[in-house]
Parts: sequence; C-alpha cells; structure tokens
Amino acid sequence: RQMIESIEANFDSAEELIHDLLDIARLDSRTLVVKPAPVSIGRLFRRLASDMQALSVARGIGLTFVPSSLTVLSDPIYLRRIAQNLVSNALKYTSTGRVLVGARRRHRMAWLEVHDTGPGIAEADRERIFHEFERVPGLEQPGTGLGLSIVREVVAAHAGSVTIGQGIDGRGATVR
Repeated sequence: RQMIESIEANFDSAEELIHDLLDIARLDSRTLVVKPAPVSIGRLFRRLASDMQALSVARGIGLTFVPSSLTVLSDPIYLRRIAQNLVSNALKYTSTGRVLVGARRRHRMAWLEVHDTGPGIAEADRERIFHEFERVPGLEQPGTGLGLSIVREVVAAHAGSVTIGQGIDGRGATVR
C-alpha cells in the first residue's frame, strides 16, 4: 500500500511538473489564450474543497471555503489552476491552524482571497517568490517553484494582479 501511495504521489508530481512546464512554454511564447466564460465561484469552491480535502486532513490543517453565489467572467481552466495553486501552497506551508478561502466583489470587480495561519512571507521575499524556480527561504516543500510564477502571468493575462499581505491574526499570509 505504501509503495502504491508513493508511486501515485510521484505520478502526481510528474503530472504537475508537465502542466507547469507547458504553461511556462505558452507564457514564454505568448501563446497563452484566455477563453473567458461565466464561472460559478461556489461551484469552483466545492470542487477545490473536494480536491484539497485529503491534503488538508493529512496536514491536520482546517480548510474552509466561504460559500459564494458569485459568478465571474474568467477562463474556467486557468481560474481553477490559479485557485488550486494558491490553496495548495497555503496548505503546504501552514503547519498548524487553518486556511480560509473566499471571494469578494466590489462593483464590477471580484477577487479571490486565500488566508492562512502559516509562518508568513517576509516583505523582502514577496516579489521574489513570483519568479520561476523561487521558493520562500527556509520553508522547503515539495514542488517545482513554478506555481506562483504561472499564477502571476495568468492573472496578468486576465488583466488582474496578485498581492500578498499579512495573514490572519498577524500571522501567515493573505493572497489576493
């Protein structure tokens, strides 16, 4: 059973790396095509909750998605990848506490927020971690170091931006 779980984890990592490298290639060649369509945030959150449940339980981290009736115009595939990357990073880098995911709307704009109670990200590192193959110093976790780079580029292709701030109760990080 342990061997099967290890093989499955290796396949998941390889698949993630292949997807990341394909996205980087598309971004570098400027062939990334954003295909906006209506996306139900509530449905997206339900799918992510299902996808991330095992990681949340394995890490002993509470994971809460704030219910939402919001529908946005976005590329559904890329929006899911963005949200999935941000939530999985929050779960990976939080050793105790919780991760809270929600969406806010103001006028015609909407944004996704991921709050965690992890160790936070030093202000000096908040720009650097969006570069390819970069990670938060001292918090080595499995991964390629490509996820946040891809997130930033895809969000920019949607005419948006990504910011990182101080998290819940003065700890952790808030990603918008």
